[in-house]
Amino acid sequence: MKRVPTPPRQLPVAALLLALAACGPGDALEPGPPEARTIADGVAELLLTGNDHGAFEAATTGLEAFPTARELHAEYARAAVATDRPQLALDTWERMLASAEDDAARRDLQRNIAGQALASGLVEEAAAAIAALRAAPDPSPYDQLLISLDAFERGELERALDVARAGLAAARADALLAYQVARTELALGRPGAEASLRRVIELDPGQDRAYFNLAQLALERGDDAAAEAALAKQAEVRELTRASFAALGPKARIRRAEEIAAALPTWSLPWVEIAQAQLELGQPRRTQETLDEARARSPFTARLVELAYAAARSRGQELEARKLLKRWRALAGQELAE
Repeated sequence: MKRVPTPPRQLPVAALLLALAACGPGDALEPGPPEARTIADGVAELLLTGNDHGAFEAATTGLEAFPTARELHAEYARAAVATDRPQLALDTWERMLASAEDDAARRDLQRNIAGQALASGLVEEAAAAIAALRAAPDPSPYDQLLISLDAFERGELERALDVARAGLAAARADALLAYQVARTELALGRPGAEASLRRVIELDPGQDRAYFNLAQLALERGDDAAAEAALAKQAEVRELTRASFAALGPKARIRRAEEIAAALPTWSLPWVEIAQAQLELGQPRRTQETLDEARARSPFTARLVELAYAAARSRGQELEARKLLKRWRALAGQELAE
C-alpha cells in the first residue's frame, strides 16, 4: 500500500467559503451532529491511508453541509496541510481558536498554528501563538522547541539555545530538540556543537542534517576523510526518501532497505520501508512483525501507526484498526513519541 498522492481536482473551495461566511463571524464552532462526526471519521481515514486530496474534498463537502462542526474544521485543517495549503490550515485553526472550549484545546491550536507557520517560513504569522506559548506557566518540551525555533528565525540565538536546552533537559530522548541545540551551538560557534551533533545521531540515525553539519566541521579543521565519511552517511540516509528508491518494486526495495538497516542497525526507517513493501506484497502478518522490529529502534514515527492500521485492516482486525485510527487522530498530525 504505497502512499501515492491522488492528483488534485477542482474543489469547491469558493462554495465552502460562501457557506462559512453565511454563518457569520460570531458564530461559535460546536460539536457537530452524528452525520458530521461520521464525515470527520471518513476524512481522517482518507488522510491516514494517503488519499490526501480525497480527504480535502470530503472535508470541504462536509463543511458546506455543517459549517459550524468543530470536528470537521479540525480534519479540514489537517487535510489542508496534507495538500500543501498552509495558509488555509492557519486560517481554519484561527477560527477554531476563537471558540476553543477550554485552555487545553486553546494550547493545542496555538501549537498547530505556531508549528505550521514556522514550517512554512511565516514567522510573523506565528508570533501571536508563540507569545501565548511563551506566557504559559508550564511549557511542554514541544512548546519550547517551537519557541526556540521562532527565536532562531528572528536571530535571537542565545535565547534560542537557552530555551532548546531547557526543553531537552525535560525530554532527553527528543531528537528534534537535540538537533535544535546542536544547530544553534553551531551557529554561535560553540565548541560543544560537534558532541551535540553526535548525540542527535544517537537519538535518530536518520537525521541527515546532522551528518552534513559534521562534514562542515570536519572540513573546517581540514579533515577531508572525516568529511567524506559524514557526507557518504548522509547520502545513505537520504536513499530511502529518493524517488529512485520509491520507483523500485517491493522486493528490490526490501533488499536495499535491508542493506541500509545492516549499516545503520539502530535506525527505524529501513524497517518501516521493509514493512511497507511487505504490505504491498500481501503479507500483513510479516508486516506487523517487521513493524515490531521498527518499534525497537529510533525514531518512532507516525508511519508506524499508519502501517499498523493498514496491516490490521488487511488481517480483518477491524477493532484493532479502529483503535489505531483513534490514536492517530489524537496526535493531531504531530510525530509520535514513546
